[in-house]
Amino acid sequence: MPNQSPRHSSYDVVIVGGGIMGASTAWFLAQNTDFDGRILVIERDPTYQFAGTGLTNSCIRQQFSSRLNVQISQFGAHFVQNLRQFMNNDPRVPDLPIQNFGYMYLANTPAFAEVLRASHSVQSAAGAATRLMTPAEIATEYPFYTTDDLILGSINTVNEGYFDGITVFDWLRRSARERGVEFVHNEAVSFTKNSVGTRITHVQLGTGDTVSCAALINASGTRGAQTAAMAGITIPIEPRKRYTWVFTAETPLPRALPLTIVADFDVPVINVSAANLVCVAGCTPCWTGRSPVTMVPAASGKRYTFSLVVADAMVTSGVNLTISLNMTLTDPVLGNSSSIVALAGGFDVLPPPAVVVVVDQNAPAPLTYVAPYRAVVGTKFSLVLPSKLFYD
Repeated sequence: MPNQSPRHSSYDVVIVGGGIMGASTAWFLAQNTDFDGRILVIERDPTYQFAGTGLTNSCIRQQFSSRLNVQISQFGAHFVQNLRQFMNNDPRVPDLPIQNFGYMYLANTPAFAEVLRASHSVQSAAGAATRLMTPAEIATEYPFYTTDDLILGSINTVNEGYFDGITVFDWLRRSARERGVEFVHNEAVSFTKNSVGTRITHVQLGTGDTVSCAALINASGTRGAQTAAMAGITIPIEPRKRYTWVFTAETPLPRALPLTIVADFDVPVINVSAANLVCVAGCTPCWTGRSPVTMVPAASGKRYTFSLVVADAMVTSGVNLTISLNMTLTDPVLGNSSSIVALAGGFDVLPPPAVVVVVDQNAPAPLTYVAPYRAVVGTKFSLVLPSKLFYD
């Protein structure tokens, strides 16, 4: 519950949201010698448990189709790698390099290949080091990819990859506080406009306090639409579930794997990266009802629990890095056994160690892995048969 009242009743700028965007806005204002106003940052959850700041994988790229987006990212890379200089050479601030794995966009359709070529022109004109690669070039530089169905690739390994976003956030917030910015654990619950309805003049807080402001900034991330609605404004922001897995590869790759984007609109977008043995992969949820993690059941609505008799999963090689579970399952209702190729997904759909297994030979794989996975004999699986995966 919000429990911190502001020190003052009036502020020049009130920022709703104390994540990296709110902290960054506060810091840039506070360090501007032309601004001497009072700044309040309101954060409803200072643990940042569900904030995008804490959940992000902290990736940066310059491969955009808009020149402005490319330039914003270029400044972001410059800021991260020169954080100490931006912080007045404070010796406490660490050096933060960008781990330049790069983003590898892979096109297996003529339409997306044309998108990559058009975007490359924009990126090159803005000074980005993006390279277009033929399947043969990809196979030579990155021999672990399967390139048989590819038309074109696009990669940039200059100022594109991972960085330590939490450290950047921590120093933005710490430095802003040291420059006089006030951060409070509280929540904006309503706004008051001026008589003509053109400006926010007061913010009502969860503690019952009211503060006046000359300007209000919405930096509340995925809650941005809710914050805007209190001002009578509709903006197209909504939270969307994403998955990230961290695991160890049985056999290390010969070089770091780029953050791979498989942009086939019939399968989920996949981000994968690896360094030596440690790998990170993620994708959007691949099944949906109205909830991103709801299975679409069979028409009969029957759900069976099967005991796993034999389970031996091995990753297939290739660009999609698809996991296939080859299992023999026994149906306790019918009493028969059958060997199937099953697709495993959604570890948060059922309590661990349960895994939802969808038996549908025509369904695309909902998960990707780089390493082999071995299920434990006797593990319970929940099976929906038949079923089909749908995409948002």
